[in-house]
Amino acid sequence: MKATPLVLSAATAAGATKNCSILTIASLLPSNSTVFYANHYPAYYNFTPPAADNYGVATSPTGIQAYELPLAACVAQANITLPNNTQHSVGIILLDEYLGHEGNNGSFGYHNEQALQNWGHAALHDAVVNGKTVTEGYYEQNISYSYYRGCSAGGKQGLKEVQACPDDFDGVIAGSPAWWTTHQQLWNVMKAVASEMVKQCDPQDGVVDSIIQNPFGCVFDITTLTCNGTQANTSCLTSPQIRTFNKLFNPWVEANDTYIFPGFTLGTEVGSPSIDSTFMTYIQFMLQLGGDWTYEDWNSEESLSLSQTH
Repeated sequence: MKATPLVLSAATAAGATKNCSILTIASLLPSNSTVFYANHYPAYYNFTPPAADNYGVATSPTGIQAYELPLAACVAQANITLPNNTQHSVGIILLDEYLGHEGNNGSFGYHNEQALQNWGHAALHDAVVNGKTVTEGYYEQNISYSYYRGCSAGGKQGLKEVQACPDDFDGVIAGSPAWWTTHQQLWNVMKAVASEMVKQCDPQDGVVDSIIQNPFGCVFDITTLTCNGTQANTSCLTSPQIRTFNKLFNPWVEANDTYIFPGFTLGTEVGSPSIDSTFMTYIQFMLQLGGDWTYEDWNSEESLSLSQTH
């Protein structure tokens, strides 16, 4: 379990002088909480978690996380135990937590429905409630505004907060929220796209050998896969899908012709140099198939059914 640095910004003179200690922070949290660290720092201090109390911040590469404190601040680290003995870390003012697990492994969810619920949404709401309790207790005044920012799974959790707990935040920034991947990922179409790319691009490099040797030199026309109304959706693309494809596989250029970022490379649709280990543990443990499951056991219908169940 990882804990995250908690920044309790001293927005008032009273907050700046109040005792910033493990005992003070612990007195504001539930009795089953553990406070690892608490110390007060001056304004504009560049805070890096001390190695001895570094519960969760990556140490390699070094200096990967640091915080510039715009105001004098009390910085603390704490864990709060949730039902079924899972935990999350809670932040104050700058609230940050791990939803009861370490982010690079799905084993926490094996035969643990409560842990899956915590990861999905429960731990975030609980962290918000406790973060507000500690903040208001520390400053002895009500919070004026609360905002959330999260990306990927964090974006999904932000949308869940809006849906299930709309009073938690005054505003939510949900970046790249995880979507309904079991129905909207469209992996079933990518084989058709990849085959068409090889068909068009392979001859353009001068040698027909089923290899795209010069993807950057290929002139590819995706409209050849446009659905005609009678084809299965695994062998053709709709007009909105073609527009999405063109956005993904062409450079990101702003209206003033400013180049922002390159698109995907032709020929990379269904290939990867290795199996993603995080994906493996998701299938093994969060879909309850167990640690002996390997990619060779992949069954798309089974995985789809289990992902909708769990």
